[in-house]
Amino acid sequence: MKYNHEEYGHRWALATEVRMGAMGLGFTPKQIPGTTELVLSRRSERLKGVEVLVYTTIVGEAVRSVGTDAIRVCAIFSPTDGRSRGILKERKVLRTGEIEEIPVRVLARIKEIATELRALPHCLKCGAPGLVSKNGNTYCADACWTRPTN
Repeated sequence: MKYNHEEYGHRWALATEVRMGAMGLGFTPKQIPGTTELVLSRRSERLKGVEVLVYTTIVGEAVRSVGTDAIRVCAIFSPTDGRSRGILKERKVLRTGEIEEIPVRVLARIKEIATELRALPHCLKCGAPGLVSKNGNTYCADACWTRPTN
């Protein structure tokens, strides 16, 4: 069935499918200050302080009625100093096309970002992800001054 953002039943069905699909992968709701939409998160098992976030556009029981926004998937790193910063992002998932296909695209973006996280170098001393500087050097994202490796 073709998705129509003006119909509440379509928005509710899409919200249910996205929520159930992501929660089936181990994602849990997370409160983010200043955000009214449902954000789902899952901590990385391999990288210390890294979590994958899914900004679902779900407010209440249905996705927003605005037809121009999109579902987004990203990975953030929260170092020991408490400031979060983005380390990876995927292309946005537009809420267009068949209702059944949109959650499949969301799950595909989650799997793509998981693959990218597995490929990130990590610090052998503290387990934080390795990031690349402007000069092309790899450094520990938690600033423990150890050169990360894969």
